[in-house]
Amino acid sequence: MRLMLSPSSLLIVVSLCSAAARALTCFAPDGRDLKETEAYAKSKQEPHSCSTQGIGACCVQGQTCGDDNLCRGENNVTTREYCMDRTWPDSCSQLCLEPKWGGAGIQLTVCEENVYCCGPNNQTCCEKGEGTRLDPSNGRVLAIGTSSLPPLATSTPSVPPSPGITEGSNGTAGAGEGRGAGGGKGGTGGGKKGGGGGGGGGGGSNISAGAGAGIGIGSVAGLVLFGLLGWFYIRERRKRKALESGRAPLPASSRASAEMAGYPSKSTAQYQPTPQFEPPAREMDGTRPVREIDGAPMVYEVGDTSPRAELGGDVYSSQKRR
Repeated sequence: MRLMLSPSSLLIVVSLCSAAARALTCFAPDGRDLKETEAYAKSKQEPHSCSTQGIGACCVQGQTCGDDNLCRGENNVTTREYCMDRTWPDSCSQLCLEPKWGGAGIQLTVCEENVYCCGPNNQTCCEKGEGTRLDPSNGRVLAIGTSSLPPLATSTPSVPPSPGITEGSNGTAGAGEGRGAGGGKGGTGGGKKGGGGGGGGGGGSNISAGAGAGIGIGSVAGLVLFGLLGWFYIRERRKRKALESGRAPLPASSRASAEMAGYPSKSTAQYQPTPQFEPPAREMDGTRPVREIDGAPMVYEVGDTSPRAELGGDVYSSQKRR
């Protein structure tokens, strides 16, 4: 059974297709509408979308869309064409977006599989190794020349590193993306999105400098603490030695006060023992020492405990006087 369409039905279908084609708007890298470019004025090739959903790349009539957001025409000529969004997000190709490559589609030189240089027959770029490597599954830039770009993070690590190390790593990644942007602008096909990563490198260096300052301050504080501990240890050791030798030094304030008062300090005065009182020697049998009265000597006799004194040549007996 054949489906027969009347001329009016065919006209409606053609009109709908034309309306759908006119509804699609694609943009050049400089933000202009595709139909405002010189290339469209010459070729009049209508664009078609390469994305089944959302924003994506645009190719023109006679070209097929690749998963890498590039377009391929007759004889497998590879080009970067247009984008459905004026801001050119990552869902569109990021190759050769600089003004020097023109504000329209551009033919690419295939250096090797998935490696491209801007412009047709740009063998010099390929020979210098300045081509841009793309991910064939989504068209993202993997490397520019010999500089590899870090892959996009898909998950966060289970154990995050320390803040200093984390900031330094982000700074390194940012620097890599910055180099990617520079390479693209130099003519190797780098995307303009890479420029946003360049600023990330500064944060890592600032944190590293702060961490270095903290480590330096901590080291100085540790040395001061060890010095104080050593000083206290030597001081206590000297005190113990002084106590053991019986010559504990007076504090400086006490020693100065003693010297001002006229007392010698223990550091200069020698220890003088207190003289012991010794009783006078006595003779056995109760004898007592001889005493003189008026110049007369006292006389003791053996066996007699009473003294006698001589007065004027006479012997005086105390016993008789009693």
